[in-house]
Amino acid sequence: MRIATYQRPVLIYNPQAGKLRGNHERMLHRTTEALARASGFLAAPPRLMPTAEAGHANDLARDAVKEGADLVIALGGDGTINEVANGLALTSVPLGILPAGTANVLAMEIGLGSGLERAASRLANTSTKRIALGKIAAGSLEPRYFVLMAGVGLDAKIVQDVSSPLKNKIGKGAYWAAGFSQLPRRLAQFGIWKSRRAHRC
Repeated sequence: MRIATYQRPVLIYNPQAGKLRGNHERMLHRTTEALARASGFLAAPPRLMPTAEAGHANDLARDAVKEGADLVIALGGDGTINEVANGLALTSVPLGILPAGTANVLAMEIGLGSGLERAASRLANTSTKRIALGKIAAGSLEPRYFVLMAGVGLDAKIVQDVSSPLKNKIGKGAYWAAGFSQLPRRLAQFGIWKSRRAHRC
């Protein structure tokens, strides 16, 4: 079943994502060409909206909805995709995913793969589906939605401590380096609240 033709698509992309860094114009061209080849998917080329900083994709997605977008495609890594998903949460505008990050966990899990052009072709031949979003609130921070998973403890600390310059150089290896750096450290305690009952971990 082919997804409906979209009249006002938007593509939000992170120029600093792993596959886009340093050559984002060429990759954008290849991606939009792949989308254009998917007959009956997009009625017009997507409006391109680059992110400028962390958190910006969330605002861009909200703006796109207000301006009448009927499809928002996130081109980037899992962080960019999460931000776009938060901007689209509780709206009827579908989210399309194109992997361009270091790990691309969500794209791999749903079968899009990690190749941009192949993922664009697969995206064009999928149908929309409503999913349940997870929601997490931590202390005084604004609650956030998540699509695939949320991490706490060691997992969250590793992701927080990943060195961006090292990630740019060695990709996924930067996560291993951040993980090994935690071995001599003691993790802070955290609490989980559900149904007004707290469980210490």
